[in-house]
Amino acid sequence: MTQHNIYDEYKGLRLWNYMTCERDEENREVWQITVEVRRGRDEVVIPAVEQGQTYVDRMYAQAAGREIGKRLVDEAGL
Repeated sequence: MTQHNIYDEYKGLRLWNYMTCERDEENREVWQITVEVRRGRDEVVIPAVEQGQTYVDRMYAQAAGREIGKRLVDEAGL
């Protein structure tokens, strides 16, 4: 299993995207994401939210994580 932990910044917050990759029965990549919002390095503002959807490409998973993080921030009024 491959794992990538990356973040983007939005409105002064860090949108952490924890991405894991596994292989399906046909040996294709299947990416899953978990998104968390932090202020600075350590202060968790919105706890990690696991997404039920999977993605066939790492770049799709990364873009989805960014958009989900932005939505979480906006919905929380931060």
